[in-house]
Amino acid sequence: MQIEPKDVQRKVLTDSGLVCQGPCLLISVIATMQSTQRWVKLRDGLDANAELGNQLQGSSKASVIYQPATEEYYAQGLYVEVEGSITAVVVRFVKLQQGE
Repeated sequence: MQIEPKDVQRKVLTDSGLVCQGPCLLISVIATMQSTQRWVKLRDGLDANAELGNQLQGSSKASVIYQPATEEYYAQGLYVEVEGSITAVVVRFVKLQQGE
């Protein structure tokens, strides 16, 4: 699938939350941590009980950048679960139509 820049969306979170409902492609994540050894979990679904897709670990007052070599597919949606204290999580993604 060819991704056009105009199709890429961005969502900024300061706590756990739903990024995309329905199928989407993850382009990148930037998480800025406030406290030591915290996690940002990327889940394929609509809440914290959804299947774990990937997770990022960070340390105090540092940013973690995750940009997969190819886009990661989340079939049910993309939920970001934050464990610990963060400044922000910036997620770039492409929302897909059902069946894409």
